[in-house]
Amino acid sequence: MYDIADQFAGTNKTDLVLPYLKKQLDNVAISRANTQAYTLNNKIIVQERIFECTTAGTTAGSEPAGYASAAIDNTVTDGTAIFTMREMAYGSPDYILYDTNDAVTGLAVPDSTDSYASTLFSLIWKYTQITGSITWLASDSNNRGLSYQAIIDGMYQANIRGQFGTDDLVFTFQNETNPGTNKAYDKKFTYDNVENLAGLLALENLYGPSYVNDSTRLGQVRTDLDKIRLAIIGLYDGTQNSFLRYSGATPGDTSKATLINRWEVQYAVLYYLNDEDLTATQRKNSLDYANAVATGIPNWWLKREVDAVSTGSTRNLNWLPVLYEAEKGGNYSIVTEAIFNLEKIYLQSGNLPLAIHDMARVIASKRQILGI
Repeated sequence: MYDIADQFAGTNKTDLVLPYLKKQLDNVAISRANTQAYTLNNKIIVQERIFECTTAGTTAGSEPAGYASAAIDNTVTDGTAIFTMREMAYGSPDYILYDTNDAVTGLAVPDSTDSYASTLFSLIWKYTQITGSITWLASDSNNRGLSYQAIIDGMYQANIRGQFGTDDLVFTFQNETNPGTNKAYDKKFTYDNVENLAGLLALENLYGPSYVNDSTRLGQVRTDLDKIRLAIIGLYDGTQNSFLRYSGATPGDTSKATLINRWEVQYAVLYYLNDEDLTATQRKNSLDYANAVATGIPNWWLKREVDAVSTGSTRNLNWLPVLYEAEKGGNYSIVTEAIFNLEKIYLQSGNLPLAIHDMARVIASKRQILGI
């Protein structure tokens, strides 16, 4: 059966992946620092705005007043550097990993600051696991001269570890504010926290003795893993055989507002939880719940989504493996070919809308359904 590992097999396939991973880390926006050297295209966060360095230089010893009132495309002189305002970043996040393409104007603030970071961690670990390559992590990035490992560390601390709530789940948006719309968002969604669970599992491997070998970070990650895993288990609603959509939902409420209403997420929850986290009956009932709902998806939708892949579209394709389940015994080749094309788009394209956010769901649900 097809697995994403196939993308890394053959001549120069891994060469297509590493530049993508580096580009994402190079383009992470990080809070501005005083007397810091910046190079062209570095992104900073200041006064709830994302700025791009358009003239290389070193920032001043204190923050210039112009940042607070800058509109899009306005420039601010900061020491010997000049920065151009590109996007709002409400909520004063410390790190933002956003969807980006080769043109700066292609950036878009994410619809989740925690799960974007976590999904990238998962992809970095997958690359490391397959290639065994870790030396690049210690090399200097194009982002303030920080090593790639230092950027990963910073994202983990800012986007995940520093955002746990009292219920041991991670806030969907850093500092509880949607960075794109200035909307207060205190909910901690199961969707995102499953991706965070996967990202923490990836970091546990990456920080382990066989790879980066950072015992301090490893201990922090394991502490966070224990918290988030138990918190997700606590969202299981046995009366409905499903997980609650978010912390604070009311058990027993059958409305779509409170139960998981995206069935590929239900598959992902079951995939990433340990076997002992749920009883065999709970796991079977949860799968039956997801399969029963997925069966109601019409077959024409599958064809439409497959056709969308062939034309380069990446919208809604996290549904593909679930739609396959609706076929119940249909042709494996059509869905595996579609997933192959989708992952090829994600890994090779210079324009990556939605990629890192959706890819984990595609992989997790595909594995759950196809048994790989």
